[in-house]
Amino acid sequence: MPPGEQPAAGECQIAVCSLSSRELLEPLLALPGVALAGTLMTANLGIEELVRTLACRPAIRMLVVCGRESPRFHAGQSLIALFREGVDPDCRRIRGAVGYLPVLPTVSLGDVEQVRSRVELVDALGECDPLVLRDLVAKVRPCVRPDPDPIIPEPASPRGPVDGAGPGFRRLRAGGRRTGISGALDGFVVISLDRWARRIVLRHYDSDLTPRHEMTGARAESMLLGLLDAGVITEASHAGYLGGELTKAETALRLGLTYDQDLPLRAPGAPVRAVAGP
Repeated sequence: MPPGEQPAAGECQIAVCSLSSRELLEPLLALPGVALAGTLMTANLGIEELVRTLACRPAIRMLVVCGRESPRFHAGQSLIALFREGVDPDCRRIRGAVGYLPVLPTVSLGDVEQVRSRVELVDALGECDPLVLRDLVAKVRPCVRPDPDPIIPEPASPRGPVDGAGPGFRRLRAGGRRTGISGALDGFVVISLDRWARRIVLRHYDSDLTPRHEMTGARAESMLLGLLDAGVITEASHAGYLGGELTKAETALRLGLTYDQDLPLRAPGAPVRAVAGP
């Protein structure tokens, strides 16, 4: 979630989650009191990252959930269920969630409960009108409840995943040699950018969301060769896909473009344009 207009020192702040409605981010970030805004696509990894973000931002006291819900993944309903009912500590499943695989296997349960107790959720699921959301934020802003404890100052540029692998991951190093590839990739890969450290971040998960590998680098080719050398990729089509995505991520990092996995590159603030199918 990128920062928006920063409230005065000590003022409680609002975060906004617009689900799949990317076009809402720019107008929402411009609203007074809104310090963070971002999208949410999945009921598992996406919610985990949102919880981690809120956990390290103690000034955030309210989260507005709005925008279009995914009819398949139901990330918004799962997020609302998390705040209302919490997580089953045994199976890590969000209680009451109907989304696709609504489990949180790697986030700290302590962070989950800290966020649930500190952050008040405002349910505006399905609302996509920026004017309606503007009025809603203006209405709820005076209701943000302060915390009795002093707000801990937040670092301007917190360290990203370059400093060390995340929980449960085994660190891989970029680099290697070209070899033949065959077979299939076990699980799936998530690619993102750490702009503060100027690095591409690649995380490999099993199909059940168990963390497998993490790699960071600045060059697409070097990272792809590292994946091949480590045996993570053993099938040519996956190698081609990841090579293309890593190249997009490298281009976005170098040119300051917005990168989202599986979507076209675009200028910051530009609307998302669907890619025509065959």
